[in-house]
Amino acid sequence: ENPGVYIRDPKVRLGATPDRYIYRPDRPGFGVLQVKTVEESIFKKTWLNEEHAIEPPLWIAVQAEVERHLSGADYAMVGVLRAGFGIDCTAIDIPAVPNLMKKIEENVAHFWWMVDHGKVPDPDYSKDGKTIEALWTRNGSSAVLDLSADNELVEIADEKERIAGEKTTI
Repeated sequence: ENPGVYIRDPKVRLGATPDRYIYRPDRPGFGVLQVKTVEESIFKKTWLNEEHAIEPPLWIAVQAEVERHLSGADYAMVGVLRAGFGIDCTAIDIPAVPNLMKKIEENVAHFWWMVDHGKVPDPDYSKDGKTIEALWTRNGSSAVLDLSADNELVEIADEKERIAGEKTTI
């Protein structure tokens, strides 16, 4: 079922847009299905774990869990449509993680507190490095991009500074 809804908890300031509500005869209640389309080579790099089993990236699993929670669904799944020389689709159960929503709500509250107070978080790579790596890599392998010989960022910064100096107020 296409819910066509934006669901939210205004007290927590958290929202979601489930792609589908699903009803399985082998499970009680209803579930949410988050659908993702991935090119085959990207799928192999980012969706397969060390045992080559399908495991969605962390951010997608968290998205499905938030949708389950906010919709009151009994279970959550992710459907991954792989497109390459052919098309294949797999549905993956997202297991409920005890206390995950509590942690998400705490982090959301902290995020909105910072927004409300005009604060920008200081990066703490010793604390957040493993989570950042989990979001963007698979099996500890990541493509490292060496931009040490690329001066484009310096040029962009210089251009930004030049434009900022030309701004006038009306």
